[in-house]
Amino acid sequence: MSAAPAHDNSHWKASIMRAAGAGALVAALGLALPAQAASPSQDNCDRLAGSQYDTSRNMAFAPVREAGLKGTNSQAIAACRAALDETNAPRFAFQLGRALDGAGDTADAMNAFDQASQRGYAIAKVHLGMSLGELGEEEAAFALFRQAADAGNALGAYNVGVLYRDGAGTAQNTAEAVRWFTAAWTKGYAAAGFNLGVLYDEGQLVPQDNGRAMEWYKRAAAKGQVDAMVNLALMYEGGQGTTSDLTAAANWYGRAAKLGDGFAEDRLKLVNEALATAQAKPLPAAVDRSIVTASTAL
Repeated sequence: MSAAPAHDNSHWKASIMRAAGAGALVAALGLALPAQAASPSQDNCDRLAGSQYDTSRNMAFAPVREAGLKGTNSQAIAACRAALDETNAPRFAFQLGRALDGAGDTADAMNAFDQASQRGYAIAKVHLGMSLGELGEEEAAFALFRQAADAGNALGAYNVGVLYRDGAGTAQNTAEAVRWFTAAWTKGYAAAGFNLGVLYDEGQLVPQDNGRAMEWYKRAAAKGQVDAMVNLALMYEGGQGTTSDLTAAANWYGRAAKLGDGFAEDRLKLVNEALATAQAKPLPAAVDRSIVTASTAL
C-alpha cells in the first residue's frame, strides 16, 4: 500500500484536524450543563456555533459541524459577539472564532481563538494551533496542540500524534506518535485508530504488521471512519492480513459507498462483477488512502 505523504504546509489541512472526525463521534466526552438563564444572544450563539468536540459547550443544542459554518454567518457572528460582550465567557469567544473562521475572516477568528486560549479553553487551542500551522508556525502549533492534549482534548492528542509522526514542529518520534494516537483513540476519536492502522499497514515508521493494521482498521471502521472502511475492504480484497474474501470486501466498500465515498462505490462495482461471474480474474489495481482528509468531515 502507498506511503503517507511527507508533511508540509500544503497538506496541513489534510493531516491536522480542527473539530472534525471523519464522521466519527467522540464518545466519552464529559457533558456540560446547559447555561442557566441565558440571554437570547447566548442561546443563539450556542445554537449556531457550538462544536461537537467542545466538552464545555451548551448541550441543550445540537452541535454545528464546520461545513455548516461556511459562508455568510452574520447571525452567528452577531449573536456570539453579543454573548461575549454580556459574559466574557471563553466559550463564546471560541464560538465567535468558529463563526468568523467559517466566514473567511481568519485574522479576527484567530484573535477570538487566542482570547479563549488565554483562558485555558482547550478546543480553542486546537483551532488556534491549526491557524498558526497554516501560516507555517508549526512549532507554535505543536505547543498549543500539546497543551490541549494535556488538558484531555481528543483533537489535541490526535494532532500531537500527527506532528510527531511527520516531524513537523517537533522532532519526529514514532513512539510518541503512537502514544498520542492511542490517547486520542481512547477518547473516541476514530481517525486516530485509522492512522494507527496506516502506520502498521505501510511499515515505514514501525515494522509492517498487516494483522495489527487490519485490527485497527476494523476498530475505526466500526466507529464509522470511512477511510478505515475502504482500507479494510482493500485488505480483504487483496488478502493482506487475512485470506482473500471478496464478499467481505464488498460489504465494507458498500458501507463506505453509502457514506458518500466515490472510490468505494467504484470499487464495489468491480468486486460485485467478480462475485457475479464467480471468476478469479484479477481486478484492476487499487490505491489505498493513507491519510485522513479534513474535507471528508467538515
